[in-house]
This record gives sequence, structure tokens and C-alpha cells, in this order.
Amino acid sequence: MFQFVLASTLHEFFFLIILPFFIWVISKWEYISGRLSLTVDAFVSYWDSRFFLDNIMHGVYPLWNPFYSGGVPWNFFLRRMGEFNPFYQIINVLKLFGMSAFNSYIIFCVFYYFVGLVGFWLLARLFLKDRLTAIAAFLLLLFSWGGQIFYSFDVLLFVPLIWFFYFLFAFFDEKKKHQFLGIWFSLGLMLTTYIPFFDLTVVGVFLFFVFIFFTKKSFIFLKSLYIFSRTNKLFTLMTFVFFLLTCAPAFDLYFESKAGGFAMPSRHAGSSNSSEISIGEIKDEQGKSAPVVVWDIIAHGYFEKTFSNHPDMRIEDFNIAYLFFIVPLLAFLNPASRRTALLLLSGIFLTLIAITHGGKLYPFLFEHVFLFRYMRMMHLFLWLGVLPIAILLVMDQLRVFLKQHQGRKNIKVLIFIIVIHCLFFLGLFTQPGVSLSSYISVGMSLLFFIQAILGYWGKDILSWLLWLSIIIQPIEIAVYMNSNSIATEPSYLIDRASFYLRDFSLPTKISVMPQDNNNKKKGDLLKVAPTQHYVNPWLDHLQQLIYVDNIRTFVANKLLLFDNTIPEENSSSEQFYIKLDNMLGALQNHVFLPIKDSVPEDFKSLAPNILNAKVLVKGSAEVKILYFDANALRLKTNLNQPKFLLWTDGYHPEWHIYIDGRESRLLRADYAFKGAWIPSGEHTVVFRFLTPLQYTKAYILLFSFMFALAMIVILGFKEKFLIEKEEACEH
Repeated sequence: MFQFVLASTLHEFFFLIILPFFIWVISKWEYISGRLSLTVDAFVSYWDSRFFLDNIMHGVYPLWNPFYSGGVPWNFFLRRMGEFNPFYQIINVLKLFGMSAFNSYIIFCVFYYFVGLVGFWLLARLFLKDRLTAIAAFLLLLFSWGGQIFYSFDVLLFVPLIWFFYFLFAFFDEKKKHQFLGIWFSLGLMLTTYIPFFDLTVVGVFLFFVFIFFTKKSFIFLKSLYIFSRTNKLFTLMTFVFFLLTCAPAFDLYFESKAGGFAMPSRHAGSSNSSEISIGEIKDEQGKSAPVVVWDIIAHGYFEKTFSNHPDMRIEDFNIAYLFFIVPLLAFLNPASRRTALLLLSGIFLTLIAITHGGKLYPFLFEHVFLFRYMRMMHLFLWLGVLPIAILLVMDQLRVFLKQHQGRKNIKVLIFIIVIHCLFFLGLFTQPGVSLSSYISVGMSLLFFIQAILGYWGKDILSWLLWLSIIIQPIEIAVYMNSNSIATEPSYLIDRASFYLRDFSLPTKISVMPQDNNNKKKGDLLKVAPTQHYVNPWLDHLQQLIYVDNIRTFVANKLLLFDNTIPEENSSSEQFYIKLDNMLGALQNHVFLPIKDSVPEDFKSLAPNILNAKVLVKGSAEVKILYFDANALRLKTNLNQPKFLLWTDGYHPEWHIYIDGRESRLLRADYAFKGAWIPSGEHTVVFRFLTPLQYTKAYILLFSFMFALAMIVILGFKEKFLIEKEEACEH
């Protein structure tokens, strides 16, 4: 990278890359400083990363979250954030230097976005073979895409996708080791982040059209890939092993989603697929099944304020400099090329996929291609594929236009340019709420093209005109977006205690729900919990069928001791839930155990005359808490007779219990919780989620990504990053 940067002029890199990015930072400073709130998934992504990194910083790999939805496995959220991404460690480094967790996260997002932008600039230079239009492509993407990091987690998918294509095209030219490893490193990041099918669809669609329009070159590339692998057998083998490791987390999540250990009611309801991460289906007017998707690329309204009502713009609205729309109007003068067809058809195909309301392609793919049953936020295709491809297409047309007409003083072309800009001006005048900067931007565009055709000014001045025509409009729009955003609540900015440092809080007194069964109506008993995004399936079912306040009171008592266990005779009957409701509310001294997973020795009646369970409160002599983290609870017990210990954290079949180092039987208790019989006397009891092997696998992959990134940097310095020359391109 540094070799490439040094090969560029200081004028180009500083003034046309660093300076515009600095201007973008200023335009988004209200968000970066924390005065304006992160919204929707951006804030959720912050808390996900906070939970993971706080625990990692203390040597705990959190695969369970006891603080979410009554206790749930955390694999889905780790997949959503892509916890193996080595760039996340920037956050912990900044925290070690005293920076708050919130500010560290924001700096990480901004820096990571810049990494993606630099990758796009390098990709544009490779693809366009022209410095001027590559800079313009960088600027268009910088100011049109950047708001997403404060609105969603798209940047986590965007950056590896961009670098994948850069490394792919760079490897085609130079066949260097760091480029080869970079391809698989970027692909690995895509596979381990969120639902990987979004990025993989963009990759698949683009490479399909590459093969269609550049078949001969595609076979040449495959042949060179084979020769490289034969020449560098050990390096290729190590890279392939790394790639296989990166596939494991996605498969783990897929099989876990089918095993019933978690539920996603708001996502999966109505789906005919057994996997919880598949999206639900509803019946349309014709009685056919239709997928439940959100944020259609058209219906969501991203483009409603692109040409009007700019003062009403919000951070999620689509905004781009009008040069982006003017150039295609001039492109009618350009000859057709395979490159144009490649970009145009790739963008159109991805757009059609993302039109779910009234579209024809998406329903067909949903019905016949399995991966589309796992993608519901189809707007991601706009930011991940359609917009970058469209920018490259438009800038390629600008490059061709300038190559044919720059400095030739063609009066007909000049008149055509003036007419197009005047019509664009006229169109803006007819729209309400168009910002002043929009007119200035179009005026700068007109000046740029006039001077390009006449050839009176040099390339540097043209670069500045192009630079100004792109950045003026987004700066004013950013002011409107900021004014329409929500101020951050002060509590968000307080650097709360680490998630790792949350202790295991026993109550100071017993919590019992007052029972008034005479006045409790059946409608009050069968409470239906609101649809949730991610839950413990047993607890979620329980909340829909029994009195919710009884559950809340019951789980407030973290640990309970029982003397009696009874069979869960018929968990599908209403009478069972009425009994369970009474048991939980009154803390009765018996607990239900499932018949299927129990043995006769699990059912005991040691003290039938004692009516209430023993609630363990702070200072209890029977149980002392020795250690607690996201994945484990260690206790010291001292009981005068055997007791059934129930922990009101959610049940999951991958929880284990060890008594004095030997694994014992852990049972699903009272339908949704977990517990076991503890013998009398002094014992050490450990609850642990999953097995050491599964944590070892996670750590291996985490360090593998760090090692791979380090190797890319080291090899890149050794081999020198790509320094391409400006060349004439094929049309």
C-alpha cells in the first residue's frame, strides 16, 4: 500500500483522498462525537461488539449471553458482527489508552470505512486505468455511502467485498502472494460476517457476467491460478486450510439454527424451512406463499428526496452528487463496450433482485434458490453492489467521453453538453426544496465539461473542478441530515461498566408474586408475549402461555433449591401451564422435569411437607458464588441433604454441569430453565456452556485471521503493492 501511495503524487493522495475524507469527517462530526445518536442496526452493532470485546479483553470468548432474553446462545450475533475480523482489536487498543468504549467503536467504524474507500480507489484505478476518474469514483462513493455506518452495519460487509475484488483483479495482473492470500482473507471475512449470502450474491453475479463478456480472459485467469498453485504448493495449501476454517462458523450457525437451541419469531414465523434464520412467509392475495422481507430497494423510499425536499433528508436517505446523473446523459455519445455491458447488466440484475414488492425475479429466486430464503434486508444490495457498480459504470463513461472529446473543441458536443445541463437545471427548478448547493454542483459540472472540451485549462484545474462538483452538494445535505437526526441520550455516552464485569447478583430478599387466583381471569393467565427477534425458545413459549409477571418474579430469584421433582406429564395441555403458573408464582417446593430426557432417579420427593422452595439470597450458607462469566458459573455448595439446584438462566442442551470435576446430569427444569440434583456436603459445582474444544476452535480461527492479515502486510511490503500504469482500455 505505501509503495502504491508513494507512487502517486502527494498532491493526488493528500488533496484528493485525505482532504476529502477529512471534510467528510467534519460533515459527520455530530455523529462521530456522539451528539447525534446511532440509529437502528448501527447502535445494535455497537452493543454486540461491546459485549464481545469486553469479554475477550478478559480472556473470555462469549458464546452465551446471560443478560439477553433470559439467556441465549450468542452465535448468531457473533456471526452478524463477524467477530473474527482482526480490525476489531483497534477498539480494545484504544480502550487500553483510556478512550471510552463508545468513542473507540466510532473511530473503528470511521477508520474501517476509510480502509474500504482506499480499496475502492485502488480498484477504480485498476479497473479504469485513469487517475482522474478513479478519484471521482472515490469521491462519489465517499459522500454517498458514508451515512450508512451511523445507520446500519453494512460497512462490515462492504469493506471485505471491495478488497476481495481489488485483490482479485490485482492478482490477475501480477500473480503475487499477498494478492492471492488477500482474495481468500477477504472471502473468509465475508463468510464469517452476518448472513454471507449478500456478499456472495454480489460476487457471484459480477463474476458470472465477467465470464460471459470476458470468457477468454476468464480461462486465462483460471489457468494462471492453477500455475500459481503448482508453483507455490505449500503456500497454496496453507491458504486453502485457512479458507476451510473460515467456512466452519457459517456451517455451525446453520446446524445450530436447525437444532432448536434458539428461536427468531419476528424473522422465522411462517417459514416452511426448519432453520430459524430462514425468513418467514405469508399468503398473498392469490394464496401463494410470499417471503416476509424488509427494506425493499424501491418501496423503502431511499430515493424520494434525491431530487427534492432536501431540507427533510435523514441519514438513511440516498444522496449523491448530480454529476452521477449528468454523465450518463452525455454517454449517448460514447461507443458501446463489453466493459459497459458487464457493469450495466450486473447492476441491473442486482437491482431486480432487491425489488421485492411487485418484482418478478426475487420471488422466483426465493422459490428455487435456497440461499435467498435466508436474506430479508434486500436494501443491502443497493449499498454493497448496485451503488459501487453504478459509480464505476458512470466513471468509466466519463473516462471514455473525455478520451474522445477532451481538448478537441467540438462545437456540437459543446452545445449538447450545455443543453443537457440547462435541462437538468430546469428539472430542478420544477421540484420543491432543492438545495442551493445542488444548483452550484450542476454549474460546476457544466464548467468542468466546457473547459474539458475547450482544453484551455490544465489537468490539475480540471481535477479541482471535478472535485468541487462532487463534494459541494453532499456537504449542505449533511447539514440537513444532521438537523433531522435524534440527539443522543446522555446515558448512551456514559462509559458503563464492562459487560464482563457484570456480577452474578443474588437478591437480598425473596421475591414472591402475590397470588389472587380468585380474581385472575383466564385472559390474564394466557399472556401473549410480543414477537421478539431472538429468544430462548422454551422461555419464549412460556411467556406466551402463562402470567408474565410470575415469570419475571421467578427469574429475579437467580438460584433456588428444591426438595421435590415431578414429571412434566403433558406440556401441551392448558392444565399443565396453569399448574406451572401457580408453581412459579408461589415458589412451590417442587419442580417439573421432562419425562423424555429424565431417568427414574431424577424424580425424588425428599420433603413433601415443606411448601416453598429455598431462594438463595446474598450471604446464603448453602451456596457461595466463586466465579461467574458469560459462559460459566462456579459455586461452592454445603447442603445438609440432597437438593435440586435450579438456575433461572435459560435452558440450552449444550449446557453442562460438573460436580467436583465430574460431569453430572443437567436437566431442563420448569420447562424453560436448567438445574441438577446436588448431593449433600461440600462440593464445587460448575455450570459451563459448550465444551473446551468449541472454544479452542473459535480462538484458532480468531488468531488465524490476525496471522493472515499480518502475512498480507508483510508479503505486500516484500513484493511491493501494485503500481499500475495508465493504459488505454479495450472498448
